Amino acid sequence: MARNRPQRSSQPMSDAEIETYLDAGDEWAMLTTIGKDGFPHTVAIGYFRVGDDLYLGMRDDTQKIKNVVRNPKASVLVTASKTKGDVTGVMIQGDASIVRDDAERLELAREAARQRGLADAELPQEASPGGVFMKLTRHKAITWSFS
Repeated sequence: MARNRPQRSSQPMSDAEIETYLDAGDEWAMLTTIGKDGFPHTVAIGYFRVGDDLYLGMRDDTQKIKNVVRNPKASVLVTASKTKGDVTGVMIQGDASIVRDDAERLELAREAARQRGLADAELPQEASPGGVFMKLTRHKAITWSFS
């Protein structure tokens, strides 16, 4: 469900504008973790927001999980597509942690489904086998708009 993006501005986005931008949910996030060789490892992934924290669902045996276990520093970049004529974006830098608890994973899966517009009767009833959530706790937000 696409939502309105904040007005274009040369000023940094306020916290409320960052929330609106991230909640629009019409772009993939670019998650960057640090590999064991010290190089960035970036992948496109879906996300959702709860408060200031971003959550990303994934399989537990992926490289990004291994990277975060070694080094919790990560970033998520959400930027408007060139086809829309926007040159705007939000980069969240922070500490990542892995949510493996079944009850917490189920609640997060249900919250993600709610944010996608699913009715209560359609919400997941159990946590996805082999799935986890990565939680990115914001340390710093960097924003830009050159449109």
